[in-house]
Amino acid sequence: MGWVLILMILLFILPTYNLAQSYHQLLQRRQQLSDLQTQYQTLSEEKEKETAFATKLKDEDYAAKYMRAKYYYSKNREAVYTIPDLLPKGDKMENLLDVIEQFLSLSDEKLEELSDKNQLLRLQEEKERKNA
Repeated sequence: MGWVLILMILLFILPTYNLAQSYHQLLQRRQQLSDLQTQYQTLSEEKEKETAFATKLKDEDYAAKYMRAKYYYSKNREAVYTIPDLLPKGDKMENLLDVIEQFLSLSDEKLEELSDKNQLLRLQEEKERKNA
């Protein structure tokens, strides 16, 4: 009778242990799945940025502006002077590409328009000073 009782206890303990172990593996796999999903999301966003940048570089004007800004490429008889604190250093170098893209997104026409507006504002300020 004692052997039967021991056998019955073992028959209940082994499946319970197996169930607990399977549940623990399930929790680990769920955590791994969520980690992989976030990693996939970040990689897909990086891929989209890189493909957008690659398509932008196919434009000759953009590529020329990019080379001039990042690699200090110059035209004939042109001198390039670097301003020490203009570009980020150290850990901020990762954002350099974003800064350059933002700078290049402003077209030459837009920069000329802003320059003209700036000159008009200066002329108005000078007139106000003279009238005051």
